[in-house]
Amino acid sequence: MERKLNVVLLGTGNVAYHLAKRLDQIEDFVLIQIYGRRLEKAREMADAIDSQPEATDQTSEIVLDADYYIFTISDSALLTVWRNMPPTSGIWLHTAGSVPLSTMLPYHTASGVLYPLQTFSKERRLDWSSLPIYIEGANEFVKKRVEHLASALSSLVYEASSEQRQQIHLAAVLACNFVNHLFTLSEDWMLRHSLEPKALLPLIEETVAKVKVMTAREAQTGPAKRADEATMLKHQTMLSEVNPNLAKLYQMLSQSIGQMYLKNPAND
Repeated sequence: MERKLNVVLLGTGNVAYHLAKRLDQIEDFVLIQIYGRRLEKAREMADAIDSQPEATDQTSEIVLDADYYIFTISDSALLTVWRNMPPTSGIWLHTAGSVPLSTMLPYHTASGVLYPLQTFSKERRLDWSSLPIYIEGANEFVKKRVEHLASALSSLVYEASSEQRQQIHLAAVLACNFVNHLFTLSEDWMLRHSLEPKALLPLIEETVAKVKVMTAREAQTGPAKRADEATMLKHQTMLSEVNPNLAKLYQMLSQSIGQMYLKNPAND
């Protein structure tokens, strides 16, 4: 009977929380330690895990002989933590979309990337079985070890170079972070006018449902696509009276949509 593979998790944020929960469900892996810059946060997360991993806020106390070290800390803090890491065995992995693998290699040669393409919030449960994970390894041995872990986490595992992963991350920011910001602006607008923001949910859900069965380009509707100048001017006037920056954003997005459909301005 093969031994379980030991994992040390560095970080206590949203990605770390969901990874810890997922690792706790997998028979072949055991989370043995959680590192966090704030000990109380590391202890809080460790207490929520069945395997009861050790919690620490000191890099000098990190277990030296684990099989995997997964860094789920912010991009800006990665270099500082890597510099302060003790020499360990095992595979080092970071989960960042925009950080090249090459930046980790000076600190540990057996390094790789485990990038889950998802937005994480502690309040939301996730279905890991349909969550795409992009992997990269410093060499074939490391890549196989990363793939072994990734395949235990999800059934959707893909290889991607650092350059490809940066392109994926950029697309994800456009598709997720920017879109969510527009949701926020829409909610604020509804509330400002004493309207229920949840009334927008069926519209949002249908928008997402459509791009599952057609391209986003085909799914586009609205005044900018059909070149409805009168409606767009009215909207911009309404916005400029309250939020000039939002009026500029509306204009920029409308221009972008209009230019995309300029050659074929089909009506809705």
